[in-house]
Amino acid sequence: MKKVIEKHGGKRQGAGRPFKFPFEFKMRAGQLCEEMWHEATLAQIKTAKKKLLVQDTDLQALFRKANSVPVKDRSEWLLSENYEVHSSDVSVELANINGCETEFASTSRVVTIEAKPPRGTRKAILREVAAVFKITEKQTDNIWQQYRLFEKSLTLSDTDLD
Repeated sequence: MKKVIEKHGGKRQGAGRPFKFPFEFKMRAGQLCEEMWHEATLAQIKTAKKKLLVQDTDLQALFRKANSVPVKDRSEWLLSENYEVHSSDVSVELANINGCETEFASTSRVVTIEAKPPRGTRKAILREVAAVFKITEKQTDNIWQQYRLFEKSLTLSDTDLD
């Protein structure tokens, strides 16, 4: 009589062939990871934007002041001394953001905000998704990596059609 073995390998924990997950399962888990990463990124951008506009500079107050001028009076305001003061204040704030030392240096109105989520976010996402799908963090990490490769292959094939 043969002994029926239900496991895929040796006696050690985790030994043997890795378990195969269905495609739909991988897609749901990978999408959840990506959604959580995207939400963390948006939250980081929102926090950095608030810090930049409210805490580090007076730009928000300056914009509010400019927007308080009635629309019908704006063309007149643009020609007034108040606008010159406002424009100078905005230039000083932009120079401070860009790190320029002189007020008359060309100041870029484009500001780059760091869009990377805080340290430890990836690990927290892996832990949470693993708990939701009742798999290990390593399996979740592998699924997420496979999902990202799948998404990348789709975008590469889309550009080939052009």
